[in-house]
Amino acid sequence: MKLLSTRFATLLLLGCCLLFAPPVFSAQAPRVATLENGLKVVLVEDHASPLVATAVWIHVGGKDESEEVAGFAHYLEHLIPQGTKNRAPHQQQLEVFQAGGIASVQADYDRTFFFFLVPKEAQDRALDSLLQLVSQADLSTTSVEKTRPAITRELKEVYDDPSQVLFLEQMRAAFPGQPYRFPFYGSFKSLSHLEHTTAEAFYRNFYVANNMVVAVGGDISSASTLEKVRKLFGVIKSSKALPPKPKFDPGFKGSRQVVKKLGNLPPSVSLLFPTPGYRHPDRYALAALARLLEGSAATRLLKPAGDAGSLVFSASAGFHLLEERGLLAFTSYPVSPQAISGTVQAMTDLLAQIRSEGFSEAEVRRLTQAMRLEAAVRRSTVGSLTQELAEGVLFGDVRYGWNAESSLENITPEEIRRVASTYLVGDDATNLIILSKEDKQPDAELLERLAGTVASLGPGKGKAVSPNFAASAFTGDKPPLAVRAEPRPSPAASRSTLPNGLTVILKPAPGEGIVAVSLQVRAGFAFDPAGKEGVAQMVAASLPLGSETVSSSEFRERAATLGSTFGVSLAVETVEAGLTVFPADLKAALELVATAVRTPAFSEADLPGIRDRLVRYRDALSRSPRDTAQVLAREKIFRSHPYAHASMGSDATLATIKRPDLLAFHRSYYRPGRAVLTVVGGFRRDGAMGDVEAAFSGWNVPAGDRPPVELEEVGAPDPLSGEYSRVVEASPSELVLAYPGVPLKDPQFPMLRALGTIISARGFVDLVLEQPLAMSVTSNLEGLSRGGMMALEASSARNATSKVAYELMLRARTLGLKPVAPETIRDVRAVERGRLLREKEILYSQASNLGYYELLGPGFGMYDEGKTLPADLSSTAIQDAAARFLDSSRLVRVTAGFSPR
Repeated sequence: MKLLSTRFATLLLLGCCLLFAPPVFSAQAPRVATLENGLKVVLVEDHASPLVATAVWIHVGGKDESEEVAGFAHYLEHLIPQGTKNRAPHQQQLEVFQAGGIASVQADYDRTFFFFLVPKEAQDRALDSLLQLVSQADLSTTSVEKTRPAITRELKEVYDDPSQVLFLEQMRAAFPGQPYRFPFYGSFKSLSHLEHTTAEAFYRNFYVANNMVVAVGGDISSASTLEKVRKLFGVIKSSKALPPKPKFDPGFKGSRQVVKKLGNLPPSVSLLFPTPGYRHPDRYALAALARLLEGSAATRLLKPAGDAGSLVFSASAGFHLLEERGLLAFTSYPVSPQAISGTVQAMTDLLAQIRSEGFSEAEVRRLTQAMRLEAAVRRSTVGSLTQELAEGVLFGDVRYGWNAESSLENITPEEIRRVASTYLVGDDATNLIILSKEDKQPDAELLERLAGTVASLGPGKGKAVSPNFAASAFTGDKPPLAVRAEPRPSPAASRSTLPNGLTVILKPAPGEGIVAVSLQVRAGFAFDPAGKEGVAQMVAASLPLGSETVSSSEFRERAATLGSTFGVSLAVETVEAGLTVFPADLKAALELVATAVRTPAFSEADLPGIRDRLVRYRDALSRSPRDTAQVLAREKIFRSHPYAHASMGSDATLATIKRPDLLAFHRSYYRPGRAVLTVVGGFRRDGAMGDVEAAFSGWNVPAGDRPPVELEEVGAPDPLSGEYSRVVEASPSELVLAYPGVPLKDPQFPMLRALGTIISARGFVDLVLEQPLAMSVTSNLEGLSRGGMMALEASSARNATSKVAYELMLRARTLGLKPVAPETIRDVRAVERGRLLREKEILYSQASNLGYYELLGPGFGMYDEGKTLPADLSSTAIQDAAARFLDSSRLVRVTAGFSPR
C-alpha cells in the first residue's frame, strides 16, 4: 500500500474536474467500550443503507520497528491473509467478496488495519473472519516463502516510483535519529530477515487485545453488536509487557541541510518542517496552511514559460499527519541545477512573507469551506467514518474522528498566521536538495550559503521557543460529542418536467448535509459534425470559462465561494456538469450550473488554450495502454457509426474549429428537451423545485430552430471479428475482448451485466487464490441510446497477452455451452447488490446514474430500485444469453502495450 497524505489531489481535465462528492455523513453518537481484556470497541449506527463496516486496528507500524526489522508491519499485511488456523489462504477475502463486500489490509508508520465492508446480513461472518486474521494467523514457513516474491515486487515498484522515493527521503531527512526515518515499506535487507520465527514474534508481541481497536459501523444495533464483539474478541489475550512506544525529539532541533544524488529523481529542493502530530490542537490549522501553500503561494514561484527569470517549473506543498509528528513539506523543482541557489532564496523569502503577512480572510474562508466539504465527502460513507473513529480511539479519543467538522470551522486567518510564524522557522527547518547522479556536487561555499539562507528564516537562529509538541486537543474537560441528525433511508426519486422540456429528478435524503447537482445533456462527441471532430470537447471545456453575463474569474470565484469544484465531463453521447454543495448553497449551485450551460461565452482568446489542453490530454491518453485499447476497441466495434469517433479529434480537425462552430453546436444540442437535471441530498422537495424553476425556466430553444439530426441505430450486418494491436511504450499490456452490445434501454442489457460480472468475478477469485489469469480482469459494459459494447479487459505482462486472451475466450465460450451452478447465480446477485449499495452511498454517483438511466435508458426507476440484473437470472437464461452475445464470430480482440519481441 502507499501512504496517503492530507494533501488534496484533483484530476484536471481541460482545466476542470467533476467532483464526485457524497454527502455529509449523519449518524448517532458513537459508543465506545473497553472489554475486560483491554480491547477497545467503537460502534456507530447508521440505518440509511443496509451496509456494515467492520475493522480491527492494531497499534503497530513502521515507527515501532528498528532498522533490522523495518517493514515488518507491512510484511505481515501481506503474510496474514495467507491462511489462519481455520481458513485456507485468502479464504476470508473470498467469502467477503462472495457476500457482495470488499476487503482491504493496510499498514503504515503508526498502525495496521484489517477492513471489511459488507451487506448487513454478512456482518457476523465478517467479524468472525477478522477475529481469525488478527489472532489465529498461520505465518508458516511455506506462507512466508509464498509471500516473499509479492513483497519483493512491491518494494521494487515503490523504489522505482520517484514520488515515493522523494517522500521517503523527506522523512529520513526530517527525522534523523527518530523512528519515522525508517521506510515503513521495508527494504530488501530487512526482507531477508523475514522468517516464520521473526514474523511469529512480531505478531505475538503486538497483536494483543490491549493494543487493538474493533470498530463496527452501519446498519447495526449497538447493544447486540457489542455483545457479539465481546463474545468473539473477548477471548484474545492481553499483554502485560507491550513493547514501549518509541521516543521522539521534543520540538525543534535546529536547522539542517541534506544533499543527495539519486538517479531516478529529478532535481528538487524541499524545505521540511516537522510539526506536532495527530493529537495536537494545531493539526487542522497546519493542514490548512499546507493547502494555502499548495495553492496561491506556490504559484508565486512560477513565471510564464520562456521567462528568462524562471527558477522553477513546478512547486507543491503537502502535510503528512502521523500519530506522533507531522511533516509540512514545501517542494520546488528548479528549471536546472544552476537555479537551485535562487530557488532556495525565493522559497525562504516567500515563507518569510507568509509568516509576517499570512493570508487574506477571503482566501482562508474559501479554503475552510472547501475543507469542511471535503471532510463531508471523506466521511460520508459508513466505511470511511468507521475507519476515522477507529483511528481516533486507537490514538487517544473518539472525538478526534467524530468532531472533525467543528474543528475545521475554528480555523481563522489569525490561526493560520500563528502556526506559520510558529513552525515555519529556521530552527525547525531541513533543506533537502536532490540531484541526479550526473549533476555536479555544489561547492562548499554555495552549500554554506544555502544553509545560512534557510537558517535565517524566522526570528530565533536557534533561540526561538519551541512549542509544546506533546499537547493534546482532548484532555481534561473534554468537549461533548458533536450532534448529528438521525439518518433515515431515502424515499424513491421523483420525476417532473418543466414547461421548457427539462426533465428534473429529485431524491431527498433525510439527515444528509450535502446536496449533489448533476445536469446531463445529449451533446457528447458522437454528435461532432463530420470534419469538425473535437467540437463537442471544445464546447464542454468552455463551460467553466465564463458566460455572456459572468466573467471567467467571477465564475471561478463563485464556485470557490461554495467550497466546491465545478466540473464538466464528456462521454460518447452525453456531457455532464455538476457539483456538490451544502444545502444552504443549493440555489447558488443551480444558478451556477444554469449559467454555464445556457450561455457560455466562447471567448476567442480562450480557444488556443483549449486546443492545447485537448492535444496534451489526448497525447497523455495515447501513452496509456488501457485507454489506447479501449479507444481502439470502440473504433472496431462501432466502425462507421458516430460512436467510433475520436473523442478529441485530430490536429487537423481541431485547427478548423472556430468560435462560430462552437456557437452552432451549442445552439443545436444544448437544449432543455435533451437534458436531465438530478438533485440528490439534504433538501426539501418543494423548496428545491422552486430553485430549479428559477434557475432553468429561462432556458429555451430559439424560435424557429429545428431539432438536430438524431443518431441512427448501430447496425451490424456483417459478423465482426479480428485482432488489432497498437504499440504503447508502457506496462502492463492491456487486452480487450469486445463484443457488440445492446442499448441501455434494451431488455437484455441487465443480462449482459450479469455475464460480465460472472467472468470478471472469476478473474478476481483467481487473483485471491493466487492463481492469476492476469494482473486484473474486469468487465466494461457500455450502454448508449442506439447501441452498446460488452468488453472484457485484462492487464498482463506483454508476453502473456495471447495466453490471457485464450483463457478469457474459453471462459466466455464455456458460459454458452455449460450451465452455471446455482452458487454462481447467488454470488452474482450478491456482488451486484453490494456494488450498488456502495455506489449509492456516494451522492454524486447516485445523481449521475439516475440522470444517465433517465436520459439514455429505460428511466431512472430501474437504477433507483436496484433492478440492474434480470429478474430471470436462471442457469438456462445465462447460457442462452452467453451463446447469443459472446459469439466469437463477432469478437474484436485488441492489445495495447509494448511491441512483442
